[in-house]
Amino acid sequence: MEPSRLETYYKPQHLADFGKIAEGSPDLGKKFFDYYAAVFADGALAAALWVADKPPGLYSMRHVVGL
Repeated sequence: MEPSRLETYYKPQHLADFGKIAEGSPDLGKKFFDYYAAVFADGALAAALWVADKPPGLYSMRHVVGL
């Protein structure tokens, strides 16, 4: 693997602590989670619009974004 490329944009071992992100600053944590939810809401809407006319099957976001 090239040094400049990551397999994921996060370190999987950090997932266990994700829910603790707001412990030091609840207000900042709320802003972060509100933003995070909005990012995923946009993607969910795009996926719903894309899949509306597709036959039943198993799809991923790679299909939605054309990868």
